[in-house]
Amino acid sequence: MRLVELLRPEHVVVPLAVDDLGGALLTLLARLEASGAVAPSEDLRRRLVEDRRRDLLRIGDAVQVVHARTEAVSQVQIAIGVDPDTPERSGRAVVLILAPPSAVHPYLAMVQALAQAFRTPEVAERLLAARSVDEVLAAAALAGTNIGPGLRVRDVMTTDVVTIAPDRPVGEAMALFAARRVGALPVVGPEGECLGLVTERDLLRHFLPALVRAGGVEPREALDRADTGLRDTPVRNVMTRAVLAVSDDQALAEVVSLMINKGIERVPVLRDGRLVGFLTGGDVIRRVLR
Repeated sequence: MRLVELLRPEHVVVPLAVDDLGGALLTLLARLEASGAVAPSEDLRRRLVEDRRRDLLRIGDAVQVVHARTEAVSQVQIAIGVDPDTPERSGRAVVLILAPPSAVHPYLAMVQALAQAFRTPEVAERLLAARSVDEVLAAAALAGTNIGPGLRVRDVMTTDVVTIAPDRPVGEAMALFAARRVGALPVVGPEGECLGLVTERDLLRHFLPALVRAGGVEPREALDRADTGLRDTPVRNVMTRAVLAVSDDQALAEVVSLMINKGIERVPVLRDGRLVGFLTGGDVIRRVLR
């Protein structure tokens, strides 16, 4: 399906004569509500107005894409507002994408397709020069960009994974957390198999008794006073063993839905039983919105 097939003429606002982003989003939302594409929702309105609650993607200096999942829609909806170039100021465009919570794949595909399209210089220039609904609809990206097949986990995952062996000491895991700024370390056996994960929570749980016994002493000093055996404990003794792992060939939308429903921030990625990557929510956002 092409993007232009999802963008209805009544959901295009030209010119978008609103100065601030919040006002622009409310204007686009009003168009969607007027056509019956979106059910009135005070929560959605607040999310769009409040900066901290928006999921915002900036493409260059002139295109802003705000996307949200909401119960106020039954399928993916898109609205675009354009304030075209004038001698007095540069043009800008605001895109609003709404999707129901269950529509993970169409949602990701739509955001990705729009982001890729608007990053093409000639497409952005044509969009920002548009002075009518027809000119927006005729923009090269909207007329010709397809929403492609779903991404696979391997298309998004991080392959440069920091791992640790099960017999290594907890102190080494702590050093890796600090040096590499990771939130979890896959624990990998000699054949590349993923045996579990050691997370910051696992380390906190391991050192908690020493911190409690120390009372008001600073945490770092308390750990320095603690039995060195705490740092020498093998990682296998503190790691989480029951870990959800996914295949690199699984559909990204399926895995993202699973992560959302289970409240999981990261998963190891396997191929033929061996660790080949790591997938986090950040990986998905960077890949889909780049």
